[in-house]
Amino acid sequence: MSDGFEALLDTRAPFTPVDLCPEVSVFQATNLHELKDALNDLVGAETGTPYWGLAWPAGAAMARIVLDDPSLVRGKLVL
Repeated sequence: MSDGFEALLDTRAPFTPVDLCPEVSVFQATNLHELKDALNDLVGAETGTPYWGLAWPAGAAMARIVLDDPSLVRGKLVL
């Protein structure tokens, strides 16, 4: 399945820079519904909406803040 999943990411969720934060790249769905359908076909079952296929705006904003002022998190564990 790993080769199939890699191909799915290459075609449906390429590794691209995040809006607001071009220093960070993530796998982002070009179309969330098509990604879901392709993932369901790959695993042969209903998988639910692949929310991991989107760079959430709040996450991008937080990354922008941390990248612009790393002193805010220096010496801290950030998840």
